[in-house]
This record gives sequence, structure tokens and C-alpha cells, in this order.
Amino acid sequence: MRGVRAGVVVMGAAALALLPAGTAGAHPLGNFTVNHSAALLLTPDGIELAAVIDRAEIPTAQALQDISPDGSPTDDVLAASAVQQCGALAGDVRLTVDGEAASWTVTDTSLEVLPGAAGLPTLRLNCQL
Repeated sequence: MRGVRAGVVVMGAAALALLPAGTAGAHPLGNFTVNHSAALLLTPDGIELAAVIDRAEIPTAQALQDISPDGSPTDDVLAASAVQQCGALAGDVRLTVDGEAASWTVTDTSLEVLPGAAGLPTLRLNCQL
């Protein structure tokens, strides 16, 4: 009996593994979270940093009060906010090369409003340094 039960469990797990994965309808964050991601790329000419900050619904509502008090930021307002936020990030991230402090140059920015849970907005900031 034990062998039969184990076989059924294995078959059940195999069947689940064959089902196609669905796409998530919203971000994988809790409604109160801010998720940070940073990727460094070392090149012969320097170091590049790709930083992404995802704000869930509640932190987005708080940030939108500063970015656009009416809650509907234009593309120009989002672009200006991205430049400001990425500039602040560049000042906060510390880099030393051979013991010497180096500074970051912001090369690209974007700030997007994305759909979140219950139709509420979320924000994604992308900074290329």
C-alpha cells in the first residue's frame, strides 16, 4: 500500500509540473512594501549600476502625494521625478576604487505607474548609473 500511495503522489507532482504557468495579474509585493534591486556590471571602462525600486500600493500613494498631489502625474512630471530620485540615489550609493571615492553619473532614468492590486497604482523607478 505504501508503494502505491507514493506512486500516486509522484504522479500528482509530475502532473502539476506539466501545467503551464500563468502570469501574475499584479506585482509580487505586499501592499506596504518597497522592493530594491541592484545589478553591477564591471567593464574595462568602468562600473555600471542598474537600480530598480518597486513601490507597492501604499508607498505609491504616499509618493504620489509628493510627485503629483492630484494623483495623476503627467509623463513630464514622472520624468522629472525620475531624474531627481535617481540623482539622490547616485549620491547615496558609495563606490570606492583602490580606496578612492568615485562618483556616479546618471545615464538614464524612468518612473512608471503600473497597475497593482484592486486597480491601485504602483511605481517602478529605473536608474542607470
